[in-house]
Amino acid sequence: MAKLNYFFVLGNHPHLSRLEVEAVLAQSNCRLLSEKILAVASPQTLEEEKLIKRLGGTIKIGRLNAQCKDWQQLKQNLSAALAAWAPPQQKIYFGFSTYGFKNDFNIKSLAMELKKQWRQKGFSVRWVTSRSPELSSVVAEQNKLLTPQGKELVIIKDKKSFWWGETRAVQPFKEWSLLDYGRPCRDDRSGMLPPKLARIMINLARPQTNQTILDPFCGSGTILTEAAQLGNFQLWGSDLSKKAIANSQENLLWLKNKLNLKFKMRLLTADVARLSQYFGTSSVNRIITEPYLGPQRGKIDIKKTTATLNRLYTQALKQFWLLLKPGGRVVMVWPIFYQNGKKYFLSPALGKFQPLKTNPECLIYHRPQQKVWRQIVILDKF
Repeated sequence: MAKLNYFFVLGNHPHLSRLEVEAVLAQSNCRLLSEKILAVASPQTLEEEKLIKRLGGTIKIGRLNAQCKDWQQLKQNLSAALAAWAPPQQKIYFGFSTYGFKNDFNIKSLAMELKKQWRQKGFSVRWVTSRSPELSSVVAEQNKLLTPQGKELVIIKDKKSFWWGETRAVQPFKEWSLLDYGRPCRDDRSGMLPPKLARIMINLARPQTNQTILDPFCGSGTILTEAAQLGNFQLWGSDLSKKAIANSQENLLWLKNKLNLKFKMRLLTADVARLSQYFGTSSVNRIITEPYLGPQRGKIDIKKTTATLNRLYTQALKQFWLLLKPGGRVVMVWPIFYQNGKKYFLSPALGKFQPLKTNPECLIYHRPQQKVWRQIVILDKF
């Protein structure tokens, strides 16, 4: 393997986040250093700020500076490297995030050594800390650690060695909040798809410029609005609900004006059982969707619900096959019902679709206390 030179701090679903990074970078020259740290060997220089805005499941991106055989070598290497740092102002901000260490690990002695080293050179120094071993994106940004006079130093312990690097970009939390809670139409009662998961799904679909993306259960347009921010695509959406189509249109137009985007959209009120009659056969490159997932509240009749959804999804997949061009891909959510410690999966008929060969457990998205989990299903038409 080539030299590992970048690290990605993965989100709460690290397996899913790793698949997204590999899809976007179009490579698999990666290695997990800890549960949430993915190291990447990239022959090209990555644009970290641009890349972090594209990804939905990555919290931070940075550069790996050195791999060391033990803790003492790491301290010497890091101290020597930082001794040559000449920030543009006399005030220095620095902080540490550590990964792969036991809970009793203490970074204080190293932090105090660095602080003393800089003060001897005449700098005013502030060490930024938090209660957890990792600094959040908010703490890193708001405490100037990503500015020319600041550094977030990341230290990682794997099974055999120590690594250190520097964070270059963090998830744009302000933008995510504005574009999620600021949009005019939200439908929380229908179990809205999280925008970051929608972004992950789009990246897993790997659409190309000018291709057509269809969401046949578009709801308030979460997938379509996320796709609009990622490239120049033809955006098509349909839903059985007239209100959903109106909400999607309003949200897309709001986003278009807010970010000065250019895209073409086509929205229809349509039954998924007859989609090919509306859009035409072999007309779509990617289908990305979260369909109706069944009841979200109260007691769920697992047997009845799974039978109903299996019929609906089997019917939908038959239409998806007709709609997709050769080489097309479906990325969709299927619910997993979780009761009494047991998972209940769906099994609709796939027809001629080829599922992505990966561990299904890597494609599960859920939050604590949820009765209904999400399984991301990826199907290809060859």
